[in-house]
Amino acid sequence: MALPSGSEVDLPLGPTTDQLLLQKNLWGILNSITEGILVVNQDLVVTQLNKAALEITGFPSSEILGQPCLDIFRGSLCESHCFMAKSQNGQTSKDVEVEIIRRDGTTRAVAVTTSLLFDSSGLAEGVVVVFRDISEHRLLKEQLKGKWRLANIIGKSPTIQRLFQKIQQVAPMDTTVLIQGESGTGKELVAHALHYYSPRASKPLIKVNCSALVETLLESELFGHVRGAFTGAICDKIGRFEAAEGGTLLLDEIGDLSHYLQLKLLRVLQEKEFERVGEVKPRKANVRVLAATHRDLKDLLKKGLLREDLYYRLKVVPIHLPPLRERREDIPLLVKHFVAKYNKEMKKGILGPTQDTVAALMDYHWPGNIRELENAKVVEI
Repeated sequence: MALPSGSEVDLPLGPTTDQLLLQKNLWGILNSITEGILVVNQDLVVTQLNKAALEITGFPSSEILGQPCLDIFRGSLCESHCFMAKSQNGQTSKDVEVEIIRRDGTTRAVAVTTSLLFDSSGLAEGVVVVFRDISEHRLLKEQLKGKWRLANIIGKSPTIQRLFQKIQQVAPMDTTVLIQGESGTGKELVAHALHYYSPRASKPLIKVNCSALVETLLESELFGHVRGAFTGAICDKIGRFEAAEGGTLLLDEIGDLSHYLQLKLLRVLQEKEFERVGEVKPRKANVRVLAATHRDLKDLLKKGLLREDLYYRLKVVPIHLPPLRERREDIPLLVKHFVAKYNKEMKKGILGPTQDTVAALMDYHWPGNIRELENAKVVEI
C-alpha cells in the first residue's frame, strides 16, 4: 500500500542502551539463583540458559545452546512423554519430579516447572523450563522413610507379628485409626509407619499433643485463627489441619479433649471441613486423622467424658499395642537394638549385657515399657 505524500514512518530500531542494560541485569539476576533455567524455541532447541542449568546438567554452554533439549534432559523426563511438547499445547507442568542423566552419566533428581513464552504479539514462541536439584531432599526423605519402616518396630513375638500385618493392611486405607496402648509402647512409631506406608507419604505428618495446651490455645492450634479473633491474635495463623493438607494428622492423647473440641473434631471427621477461630468461612480438610491415647476410652465413655459419636468415629480401625511385659520374648532383641543404636551414636564398642542380666531384664515388669527399657541404666556386679 502506497504511503501518503510527506508521511513519516517509524523504522524498526535495535535495542536501546537502556534495554541492553535491562537484559544484562536480568540475566545477572537469573545467573545468581540456584534453579536452572532453559529457554527452548518451538523446535525444542535450547536458545538461552543460566549458570545453574550448567551446574545441574554438567554440560558446558557450548554443548547446550542450539541443541535439542532431548539431548540435555535425558532420562525419565523424556521416556514416556515430553513436558516441553506438552507445554506448547498448553499443558504446562509444575514441580514434576523426574531424573535426568548428566553429561558424566550420573543421575540427578530434579523438580521441573514449565510455562509458555510469548512474543510481543502474544503468540507462543517457546517454553521456559525451570528446574531445581532435589537429590539431597529426596535422599533425606528416603532416609526418613527408612527410619519409620516396619523393620524399626523391633520384635518377633506373635503379637508384634500380628501388629505388622495390621499396619500393612491398614496403611493404604484412608480411614481413621485409633492407636491405643500404655505410655512407652511405641504408639508414635506405629503412627509414623501408617503414614509412610500410605499413599499420603509424600505429604506431611503433623503431630499435636491434645493434653499439652488449654482448650482455647488448642482450638487455635488445631484449626488456626484469623487476626483479631482474640487478644494477641495479631495476624492470621493456619492450624495443624491446614498444615497437614493432603497428609496425616496425629492427635496424641485424644482422651484429653474437652467436650467443646470433641464436637469440633467430630465435624471435621464427618463433614471434612472446619473453620478457623473467629471465622465463619468453612475450609476443606483433606487430611487423614490418626488418634493415639494411653487412656481407656471405653471407661471415659462410661463416665461421660467422651462423646459416643466421636468414639465410634475414631475407632474405625483400632490398633492395640501390647505392654512390654506381655511380649517378654522381644526384650533380648530390643536390648541388642538399643546397644547397637547407642554404640553408633556415641562411637562406643559395648558388647551388651550378659545372659544373667538379660534374664533379669526379662523378669522385670517394665511399667514404662520400651521407653523405660531404652533409658535403663544396668549395673552389673
